[in-house]
Amino acid sequence: MTRTVESVVVRLSPSVTLIHGRCLDVLPVECDIIITDQPYGTGWIRGGGKQAGEFKRRKEGADWDVFDLAWMEKAPHRIAAFCPVQGVWDMCLRLPRPHVLKYRKTNPAPYGVPCEPIVSSHAMPNGWEKEAYNGDNSLHPCQKPLDLMAWLVDGLTVEGETVCDPFMGSGSTGVVCVRYGRKFIGIEQDAAHFETARKRLEAELAQGTLDFGGGAAAPTHNLSSEARPSKGENNE
Repeated sequence: MTRTVESVVVRLSPSVTLIHGRCLDVLPVECDIIITDQPYGTGWIRGGGKQAGEFKRRKEGADWDVFDLAWMEKAPHRIAAFCPVQGVWDMCLRLPRPHVLKYRKTNPAPYGVPCEPIVSSHAMPNGWEKEAYNGDNSLHPCQKPLDLMAWLVDGLTVEGETVCDPFMGSGSTGVVCVRYGRKFIGIEQDAAHFETARKRLEAELAQGTLDFGGGAAAPTHNLSSEARPSKGENNE
């Protein structure tokens, strides 16, 4: 039996739309690409310790933590999604010409996996591997670094295109889209995480549009935190 629930649409700006609902009930949406960190179905949740680099891990049976590729049937022909190693083959079989990218963690958990695969429908022009610090997940238990998401958005889209994240979480993909001049549609079914993303993106939009010089990418060394570069800052 298919579960359908009413979704709530919140338009934060002409370029940012958030939808509180289950992605399978919302998709498809009008977008150019889906870039997302989908649930893995592993049950392992990483939480930050008291100091940067410390790890606390626990096994949970969260109802959202189910690796289900049904969303791909409602996706556009361009996608990029993090996935568990055991799910790479299944994802690749659903794409005409798949490419497997790699996220290398600079601070993997002790005895943990140092890399995560990203299955993409298209090749990356700026290399197939990205190294990034896996922060302390202050906003979401599966939060991805901003500079990692910036690598994907910058490499797989152009300014003015619309990115959809059907598993929005705390809105990291949306933050990067705002900074890089992309439109964003975020979908999240968890009420608490949706509210976190809404407040985070409202704060981002309130700071105004930044000019990075003719569509040039925002400097990624400033994307590892919530701090934004000021106008006119060197973009090298």
